[in-house]
Amino acid sequence: MSEGICYIINSLKAAGAEKYVLDLVSSMSRKGKKAYIVSLGPIDNEFLKKYDLHDIIIKQFCTVKIFSVRTLSVIYKIYRFIRTNHIELIHINMRLSDIIGGTAAILAKCKFVSTQHDTQLWRYSRKAKDVIYKYIHRFVMHYSSGIIAPTISVKHYLHETERIPSDKIEVIYHGIDLDKFHVKVRRLNTKVTIGSLARFRPEKGHKDIVESLPIVLAKVKNRRIELQCAGEGPSQNDVWTLAKQLGVSRNIIFLGKIFDVPGFLEKIDILVHAAASGEAFCYAALEGLAAGKPVVITDIDGIPEFIKDHYNGLLVPIESPKEIARSLIELINQPKLFERISKNAASSCRPFFSLERMINQTYRFYERMLGNV
Repeated sequence: MSEGICYIINSLKAAGAEKYVLDLVSSMSRKGKKAYIVSLGPIDNEFLKKYDLHDIIIKQFCTVKIFSVRTLSVIYKIYRFIRTNHIELIHINMRLSDIIGGTAAILAKCKFVSTQHDTQLWRYSRKAKDVIYKYIHRFVMHYSSGIIAPTISVKHYLHETERIPSDKIEVIYHGIDLDKFHVKVRRLNTKVTIGSLARFRPEKGHKDIVESLPIVLAKVKNRRIELQCAGEGPSQNDVWTLAKQLGVSRNIIFLGKIFDVPGFLEKIDILVHAAASGEAFCYAALEGLAAGKPVVITDIDGIPEFIKDHYNGLLVPIESPKEIARSLIELINQPKLFERISKNAASSCRPFFSLERMINQTYRFYERMLGNV
């Protein structure tokens, strides 16, 4: 007899898609569903401690490439895992997991669904490898029972670019535990702390943020400006080198990996996020809103669906340090604007972006895919 849902994801590290999966997994037992997780990459046990996973079976079948002998072995292992545990539904997340997990589900004749967290690489890339991946992905998705898009923008992309029927795609916005975020709208003082919450990867735009700092420092008088960067990743050394070259290294603190996001947000005044691609949805921005922080963020994909310019944040073009600087200066030098946007930020994500709403909508989606409603 079939039972349970298996979530397949590229890794279990502190990042948006991973938070999404773990939030869903933690809730399934309350819904009467047994849950499993298969990770295709690294597992951060410190990160997992934040979640109630004592009844969850977690398996690690590592692979990093779609085309390799190892990947064929991983597909077979997932296939065996599905059959042995009588899984009734597979929920796959991220490109690697979509293709590998989806293939295993097809072979096991198991229903599967996918949440599309990232579409940017395929939208803009002309590289032969990415084009091949896109068509393989489209083939696998053809066999899926349904697809979750975190924003309307992603739904349109999937329909127009990957030719996925619109009625197969359901928009379910991500949600967070709003009770963890304490709203305290405050006035700016002589020290202004700007925060960045993202993995250090080139597409996350840390260099654009650093390049904006000299402009901010030149225009903002009688205030000390500090940038606190939370996260780690392969481009951190490059960002630090750039900061020294621009003479702003004294104004930047690298915090490394953090797990207390609400605590980090309580200590900053403004959150800035400058991603140039891969932002189907942005957990960091939503968390910033929940904490009542004005968010300066790139106008990309689904971001304008929950951040409105000069209402609960400021939208800037991608790869534009000057516009990031202009927005930061505007917030710092106009206290009334800062306070108004802070208040709007806190109220704009309640109650629609609650974790409970996301879980309930996703569970109803599962039930429809399984034919239970």
